[in-house]
Amino acid sequence: MSEPSSKKHVLHIGKVAAAADVTGKAASITGVAPALTGLYRPLFQVEFLHGYYDLDGGRCPDLRVIPSPTTVDLMASLGLVFKDRGIGFGVYVDQGSIGGLVKYLRLNNGLDGFWSRLSFALVAVNPLLISISAMPIDTTPTEQNFYASNMSARREKGFVVLADAADMKAESLYNVTDADLPVIVTARTTKVEVRDISGACVLTVDVDNTGKVPVAGINISLSGLPLGLYTVVLVEGNKESDKSEVLYTIVRQIPIYFLDILFTKPRKNDAGSYPVPPLFDGDPPPEAVGNVTYQMQFTARSTLWRYYVASRIPGGCLSDLRIEGQGASFRQDPQHPVILPTGQPAICFVTDDLLPLRQGSPQRFRLSGRRQCPDGRENPIRIDCLPVAPANPVWPAKSTATGISEMYVYV
Repeated sequence: MSEPSSKKHVLHIGKVAAAADVTGKAASITGVAPALTGLYRPLFQVEFLHGYYDLDGGRCPDLRVIPSPTTVDLMASLGLVFKDRGIGFGVYVDQGSIGGLVKYLRLNNGLDGFWSRLSFALVAVNPLLISISAMPIDTTPTEQNFYASNMSARREKGFVVLADAADMKAESLYNVTDADLPVIVTARTTKVEVRDISGACVLTVDVDNTGKVPVAGINISLSGLPLGLYTVVLVEGNKESDKSEVLYTIVRQIPIYFLDILFTKPRKNDAGSYPVPPLFDGDPPPEAVGNVTYQMQFTARSTLWRYYVASRIPGGCLSDLRIEGQGASFRQDPQHPVILPTGQPAICFVTDDLLPLRQGSPQRFRLSGRRQCPDGRENPIRIDCLPVAPANPVWPAKSTATGISEMYVYV
């Protein structure tokens, strides 16, 4: 993966007067009107990297970033600036408003820590993103999304990784919902609690089903809550009977990922990486705030390659065929010949070696053999560079994290 820039960027945002428009809002939240300078530096940046894009240094242009409505309002109130960079995004802070940001975090310190955060939905603008990525090939964004937060960010080889292939498995998918959340309750359920990522109960719904029907469905409105990951808890009297997690997001935009970026470490013993240093032992100096770069590292999907070799001359007979090259070994499918959908016979070569999909694949396989024409003539066959696996289609394999790529060769 590419290395993040180590420079401390400072942006000059045009007219200082435009930035000053937020002073009143910021003062209403922090109690102090920030001394805005018009000079902005990154509070944090998120880079999108993908192993498929080997010709572009791994930079991934496949995602559009949408801040949640609560995040839009909070950034405006704090004088923060959001920028979608196409291959990632950043949130920038005015150098004169850092003190106000820290004061806001202190004023909004809950009983269980500093949980103020910014939230973003990531929408795939490339319809082939799932196809080229090492994630379940049957991922359905209208039903399930991935989730990440900087509470689980970790340093690996000098990078701060927000998410990678280990975070994009089937078990990492969360069911999504809009503001109307259907919940199945039992005859013993007395109430339903909705808890946010801090564990705090943010919504309680009493259930009037005791002793009536064994199972019933109710709808809970989340419209008064910010978008995010929630735990739905069924309560029977004084004990919990069932828990499930749900991602409340902008379902109509069909996102594939949801991100929470907490400003600072919420509790002393929490892991993660944050743009504002811990606030448990006093306020950090302004120069210590920001300039954090996270990486989302998408791994290219690896697939099993299949070549179907057919004669371009009707009635031609192929023999002594071989596919050779570095990185994989191919064998003929014992089902010989294979009948293509066109009705034409072909010889299928398969490999048990998984090969990664690439924008500019380095794989070079060569085909050799002989073709006998219907009139008895024989011709040698030699193709020094067979076609490589395309981004689409990728057919399901035994593992949903891989797949099968098929190429057709007419000789």
